[in-house]
Amino acid sequence: MTLLINQLSSFSRRKNKEQRENVIGELIMTEREFCRDLKLTWQAFGLETPDLLEQRGIEVQGLFGNLSDIIDISSKFLENLTEDPENIGKNFCNHSESMKKVYTDYCINHDKAEQLLEKYEAMPDVQKMLQKSVETLQAQVVCFNMGSILIKPVQRILKYPLIINELLKVQIHTFRNLHFLSKNSTLISLENCRFFR
Repeated sequence: MTLLINQLSSFSRRKNKEQRENVIGELIMTEREFCRDLKLTWQAFGLETPDLLEQRGIEVQGLFGNLSDIIDISSKFLENLTEDPENIGKNFCNHSESMKKVYTDYCINHDKAEQLLEKYEAMPDVQKMLQKSVETLQAQVVCFNMGSILIKPVQRILKYPLIINELLKVQIHTFRNLHFLSKNSTLISLENCRFFR
């Protein structure tokens, strides 16, 4: 009986370890894709020279918000994740406050971006220019239209608490910095970030 219990316990630990590695791998892979997509968006729309877009009637700050800050925090977070994937909790903790600020600012601006998209639908020249950039981006990134591009950071921040909760479900006693994960499950949440208020 003791042998059977030990075998089941060993099997359970191996299964949890495998599931944890899958969740960590998915987090790193999706963060890499997210960061790449945002950088490609930045390039496709020529956001390094916002004055050119402004001259053509596009309110860059209103439409794209603080996209550069999102790219920056995502790049830093990804770098830390790839350097030390077993220290996920600490990585979340180290970035949670800046993530909360940057993503909150982006989400608050998102309503304005949607209003601008509606406004630009009635402006053929602006619409044509935006569509050309969307088509350029579609060759490299999965996106349908401007709305699907601008919603990506909102979708990403909503994913973090789900990932943290998945990691907490498959915790093992040797998992480093588990207390950081528990702490960040609430730090990076909609209620605390006040995204849509």
